[in-house]
Amino acid sequence: MVLIQKGRLFIFLQSFLIQLDNVYAHNPITCVAGTSYVEQASNVTCYFHKDIAANKTAISVVMVPTTNKKDKEERDVIQCSWAKLATKPECLVSEGYTFNYEVTDRLTVEIPSTTANFAGVYSCHIVPPNGATFETCELIVNEKNTEVSGTSSVQPPQEGVASAVPECPTGIMTAILTVLVLLTLLVHGLCWYMCAWKNEWQLSRLCFRGQQQETEVGDKELGPENEQILET
Repeated sequence: MVLIQKGRLFIFLQSFLIQLDNVYAHNPITCVAGTSYVEQASNVTCYFHKDIAANKTAISVVMVPTTNKKDKEERDVIQCSWAKLATKPECLVSEGYTFNYEVTDRLTVEIPSTTANFAGVYSCHIVPPNGATFETCELIVNEKNTEVSGTSSVQPPQEGVASAVPECPTGIMTAILTVLVLLTLLVHGLCWYMCAWKNEWQLSRLCFRGQQQETEVGDKELGPENEQILET
């Protein structure tokens, strides 16, 4: 009885996996490459939408170069197959590419130092295809430049790095400040002296006018008769 139940469970799991494969078969195999620059690292990632390691399915990644429009020959990037009891695939990796042999429902092929020769249209495949469809992705390689996204390559001064603008010496700054203070004091002193001299001059002028007025008043009080008495 137990054996019959186990047999039914095994058959159910097999049918479920087959149906799951059929569902995934409708999803195309995709990849992502993007844009890179010469001498920089880049990579191509494949998405199979099912666990390749679980089924030990053979896979391959190929590319068609785009640097030479006349060269449309498809080139192998990696070719992987599985030994019966292996946990990782055995792969042939083309020169210039690196691969860590990690495969699940996706894998990533790396290019440590990108050149124009790696520019091209990439695609990922299972072997045999078994009716699976795939989509391509293009790796674009640009010349190395000093500007990215229109921004200048000039970087702001970093901490600990001397600025290109020379700093004014402390001694010169002290001398300038001293001269400014002395000039300020001199101007204030002149203003005070002028104000004091003006007030003194006005006071002297008022005193002189007062004495003159007293003399005139005294002369009027004496009159002609007093003048004769004074003369005798």
